[in-house]
Amino acid sequence: MQCLITSHWPHPDINPDPVPWFIYLKAETPLGQSVRPGDRVLFYRTADFRIDGKPVKSVQQVSGPQSETVALRTGPGGIVGAASVVRTIEAVPTGQPRFIYDPERDFGYQIRCTEPLARSRRIVPYAEMLSILGESPKKPAFAFGLYRIKDASACRSLMDAAGLP
Repeated sequence: MQCLITSHWPHPDINPDPVPWFIYLKAETPLGQSVRPGDRVLFYRTADFRIDGKPVKSVQQVSGPQSETVALRTGPGGIVGAASVVRTIEAVPTGQPRFIYDPERDFGYQIRCTEPLARSRRIVPYAEMLSILGESPKKPAFAFGLYRIKDASACRSLMDAAGLP
């Protein structure tokens, strides 16, 4: 069983939260193809979403031929929960509503995970997450689109810090 981290940008400000807590990828990467049912995924939610360094406050919700602009929530900038993988990588189904954060970065693939998300009892901030993982404090957040935690004890330490079972 692998232990992974994936990033989610702030979700749209819609209740209930319309974005499934899955792993989303731009392409069928080798790491994405290695993810299997039963793998553990920790979700890092960014504080905001930026394009070329500028904050973006809304996204396009696309459902079939219809599209509308929806506001984004502010994210906590830390580990917010965990889930288990339930399926291997697949194309996002055509009929599934999508949220387009940046037309230049289409995340057309997903890896389904258990729902609902097991919520962290404590948000683990980015700097603390890097410290637990033994990563440089200067490591950019985009490196965590999908990241394999190689050390099982680091995975457990991160889960403990978040108050996750």
